[in-house]
Amino acid sequence: MAKYTGKKTVVNKPAQDIYDKFKDLTALQAQMEQLPDDVKAQMGEIHITQDSIIIVTPQVGEVELRIKERIEPKKVAFITVNSPMPLEMSVNISPVDENSCEVYSALEVDIPLMLRPLVGPQLQKAADGFGETLLKLYN
Repeated sequence: MAKYTGKKTVVNKPAQDIYDKFKDLTALQAQMEQLPDDVKAQMGEIHITQDSIIIVTPQVGEVELRIKERIEPKKVAFITVNSPMPLEMSVNISPVDENSCEVYSALEVDIPLMLRPLVGPQLQKAADGFGETLLKLYN
């Protein structure tokens, strides 16, 4: 398994508030609609259900990230349902103080060693981008 850890991002909300956003993912849909058009274009086609995020890309098709576990208020873990590579993504939340927290994502992917130099930079970019997106959604 290869692991890619995103950049840590400080969000100006209590850790519990960020964790609560993952109790029902459909709340993210309204917040995503408020993002600038250029940010939405970068994110591509995304559909959200209560417990999953479905991303549609021309390269891979439809990939569903479904919630695997929730550890209140520290972590939310997702697994891929229909992906060419088994992937687990976690959103890690650590309080900084009572009004802010540090958030970062981590991706664990089962990819052959030979493909890591080709796919690894894209996965690192995805891990970094997830934290940046959370910052835009919640700050």
